[in-house]
Amino acid sequence: MGQREIELLRDLYARWARGDFRGGRDLLDPDVEFNLGTPDYEATPARGPDQIEQQMREFLANWTDYRVEAEEFLDAGDSVLVRARQRGLGKHSGVEVNAPLFGVWTFRQGKVLRIGFYSGEREARNAAGLSRSAS
Repeated sequence: MGQREIELLRDLYARWARGDFRGGRDLLDPDVEFNLGTPDYEATPARGPDQIEQQMREFLANWTDYRVEAEEFLDAGDSVLVRARQRGLGKHSGVEVNAPLFGVWTFRQGKVLRIGFYSGEREARNAAGLSRSAS
């Protein structure tokens, strides 16, 4: 993956670290697919920028404060694996979350074609096509 794509993601995650989830639509391919990637989440993947935006609005509505801070960007060929930390406070439950979050971003011709989020590094590395796995 090129440095340009990694820099685009660095900028996006910098906004997310400030709690700003409004940007980034311009990075998406019209055929983009978004999948949470967790085995306990059975929703159909969102397809296209409009469905992704709707799904993110619904997700963010459950939080009083939610942020994602990138820790590392790994080049994985056609994809970038982002190791991050998600922090938030549940709006209704009051539960505080501080947990790892791994994003796999697949690009095609400079646009994001696929996004997958995973709670475990092993699953994320497998999705990114990286052979070395971790827990």
